[in-house]
Amino acid sequence: MIALLFPANTVLINFAIINCMDLLERLANGNGRWCATVASECGLSARAPDLGALAIAGDIFGPVESTDVVYGV
Repeated sequence: MIALLFPANTVLINFAIINCMDLLERLANGNGRWCATVASECGLSARAPDLGALAIAGDIFGPVESTDVVYGV
């Protein structure tokens, strides 16, 4: 399985702005991954006006797991 990695929350914010988190979920298709920094930034961004849709990002990408860490990149 190939993971779809999101190293920044800019793309996530863009999907939230256009109210298409459902499309992002379909594109990720259960293979979306994010790092702890992006998960944290996304949580903070979800508090901003018009970005509440980001609250479901955790459902799309799940928890950050230590096995998701890539070294030497």
